[in-house]
Amino acid sequence: MRILALITDAFGQNGGIAQFNRDLLRAVCTYPNCEEVVAVAYSGCHPVESLPAKLTFKTKGIDNKIKYVLSVLSQLTYNSKFDLILCGHIHLLPAAFLSRFFGVRAPIVLTVYGVDAWRPTRSWIANRLAKKIDAFISISNVTEKKFLDWAKINATRRFLLPASIEMDHFGRDAPNSRLLDRYGLLGRTVLMTLGRLSARDKYKGVDQVLELIPELAREIPNVAYLIVGDGDDRTRLEEKAKALGIKNQVIFTGFIDESEKADHLRLADAFVMPGWGEGFGIVYLEALACGVPVVASKADGSREAVLNGQLGILVDPENPEEIKAGILEALKKPKGIVPAALSYFSYENFETRLHQILDKFFVNTGAKLSVSSRRLTPIHPVEKFCRWIRHLPWLERLRWIWESIRPSYDRFSSFLYPTGVTWNINGTDPIVLSPCLRMISENHEPQAWKIIMSEVKAGDTVADVGAHVGIYTVALAKRVGKSGRIVAFEPDPLNFNLLRRHVDLNVVDDRVELMRVAVNARGGHVQFCFGKDGYSHVSPASANDTCLVECASIDQVFSNKKLDLMKIDVEGYEEEVLKGASSLLKDKSRGPRIMYIELHPWAWKQVGVESSNESILRILGQCNYRVLSLEGQPADEIESLEAMVAYRRNG
Repeated sequence: MRILALITDAFGQNGGIAQFNRDLLRAVCTYPNCEEVVAVAYSGCHPVESLPAKLTFKTKGIDNKIKYVLSVLSQLTYNSKFDLILCGHIHLLPAAFLSRFFGVRAPIVLTVYGVDAWRPTRSWIANRLAKKIDAFISISNVTEKKFLDWAKINATRRFLLPASIEMDHFGRDAPNSRLLDRYGLLGRTVLMTLGRLSARDKYKGVDQVLELIPELAREIPNVAYLIVGDGDDRTRLEEKAKALGIKNQVIFTGFIDESEKADHLRLADAFVMPGWGEGFGIVYLEALACGVPVVASKADGSREAVLNGQLGILVDPENPEEIKAGILEALKKPKGIVPAALSYFSYENFETRLHQILDKFFVNTGAKLSVSSRRLTPIHPVEKFCRWIRHLPWLERLRWIWESIRPSYDRFSSFLYPTGVTWNINGTDPIVLSPCLRMISENHEPQAWKIIMSEVKAGDTVADVGAHVGIYTVALAKRVGKSGRIVAFEPDPLNFNLLRRHVDLNVVDDRVELMRVAVNARGGHVQFCFGKDGYSHVSPASANDTCLVECASIDQVFSNKKLDLMKIDVEGYEEEVLKGASSLLKDKSRGPRIMYIELHPWAWKQVGVESSNESILRILGQCNYRVLSLEGQPADEIESLEAMVAYRRNG
């Protein structure tokens, strides 16, 4: 799949939109079907960062409308075979729709951020074209709603993609002594606002904070207000500070380089930006990542940046007393603590969300991927020979030889068959796997496989809970056929990416719905540990190696829907999954006729649940299921179970 991205700024530029566009381009380049992304930038400077491998970044049209249009035209005339056009700003829509004159029928997806999309623009052409886009991606619910209010676009073509933050670029640390000296902040209580000081951007709340400084200074004599950034509104704000008699309390830093941002944020005791026009506000995340308490607004997208108050304090920007109370509350909070829930905005989650959006978009619109990205590759003779050599009895004893040559062989195999290798799983189901998983045995869980595959029927709806990399998902999808449906749940981002790739390589994406969520009893969020001790699992508490993931229950996903078969493999969370499916399981007309449940008794305590074989059997019995071991014995007669099969009783 080739993608044309028309953007304002990205690489080599500062600011929230530039950061969002950089993350967007990086994430698109890692989409499994993506072959190339051609990005044409309108503003900024030439890129200084390293670019993603699949990205071609065009800068010839920077800061010149005519040159920009010519740059877009050159891409369309050179190679017009694009599968998708991403338009990064509403004012760039005329350039995006030029593609129609060159016979490009690729869908156009617009991304919207903040106030520029909250109301009709001054360009009637852009406003008219906004109503003709195929879909749009919004950075926040606030922006989405305001855009829909005037654009009147089909609401089913909207997608939400909150911004992300690279946590390792920030982090808590002591204030930089050099900067403390530069601004005279040693021993002072520092409030900070960081942003562009533009006459068009008076919505950031700087005026409101300035007007409160005299009152705050009476309660906090050593208070200082550090305003970081520059722009054409700086002179007015400086004059206002003088008029208010707070010249000594207010420091303007001017423009700072992106590399200095984290050090400046760590100077603050509270980050305060109570505005009314932010589409989202990545800077709030950056302050939180430095361990600085945050005061955000109830009136704009910044409330979503702080998870509606979970990460920061929300105030009404029109209420000075509420702003003051919020500032005082923030100053009471301990500095240097990075909230665990901030991981919700990690780049990994951003990438996964974007991939889900692209998956859903191509399914919902019926847009087709290029044929080259959907080819199936049969098993290669070289790989078969290498596997035969690898498993010779004498070489099995010389494992160190294989371990030493494996990295080189991995690179060779990826070059040899980039579109996957076909294994005949258990002699019954040919499945194309990514080259990185070619070591998976064709003899894959044969006992469980035989039971599950013998029960599934054409047209069935199946839930694969804990789908891992999708071996069962793909096999089940092929067996249910185009009239069937598979819903695959997998919260681990690495496994999820492989799951998505395998669904695409095996051309079953027309019947598989992928959900990057953990399954539990109630929805919401849980802490999740990725890859610890060789496996991924729910964690009972936040830790350095966990992050917050979204959850859903089976009853929520299959509300008023029928389910025919369910497979559960969730590393100790089995009982939670069953509790969240109780309504479905008790409904004889909708509940699955069979469930395969893999048990992990050793993990129950580790994931923080009070489970036992007896409690699981009790839930299934109450839902009128007969439970057997894989060998067909009644499960309640077996002391130690590793898996069970539950059959719905008749009557």
